[in-house]
Amino acid sequence: MIGYLDEDGTATVTGRRLPADQAAAACARIEDLAKAAKRAGHPGRIGSLRADIYLGLLEGRWQELRREEIITDLLAHATPGEAAQKPTPDGTSDDNLTAG
Repeated sequence: MIGYLDEDGTATVTGRRLPADQAAAACARIEDLAKAAKRAGHPGRIGSLRADIYLGLLEGRWQELRREEIITDLLAHATPGEAAQKPTPDGTSDDNLTAG
């Protein structure tokens, strides 16, 4: 796993040479949770949700929780301001980003 600070004060965390099937399953789980949270009414952008879920899973925040409990926690900690357009550094919306 590789992590480094970006110029804008954010960070990038990535993995290399991971087993393809496990990496695909991990990306699919993140995508599934993000879409489920959106369907449940989370106001955040899908790309931001993916990032929040990725970090939450990595840091172990939901280690003992089931899928439904993770979604409930995401909804409980959502803020109305999350619905605001958050452009990415290249000026596009994070809704256009895909997991993977």
